[in-house]
Amino acid sequence: MLGTLREEPGLGVSELAEMEQMSRPAMSAHVKRLMTLGYVQREIAKGDVDRRRIGLTVTRTGTQYLRNVNERRADWLADRLAELGSEDRTALDRAAKSLRLILESSAEPV
Repeated sequence: MLGTLREEPGLGVSELAEMEQMSRPAMSAHVKRLMTLGYVQREIAKGDVDRRRIGLTVTRTGTQYLRNVNERRADWLADRLAELGSEDRTALDRAAKSLRLILESSAEPV
């Protein structure tokens, strides 16, 4: 959810629930927890849009949390890859290249 809000700041709870395929009450509960942690804040829409609309944005604390999570994931993956033998790493490299070709050749994911 934080990643989605970082990429698309200003989403409302309903929009975020739909994107994350969750019920609105469940999303509201998650958003409240994220707000309590200081990762998300509500903001009144800016510009010439409906000023009654309140959107969600990721705070600096939330951005730092995302950065830390991404670093831990990258470190974990690097450690697992280092444990593999040369043949397995080569096989993964080939598979990654094939997946990249698939992603580059498809206009829209299904």
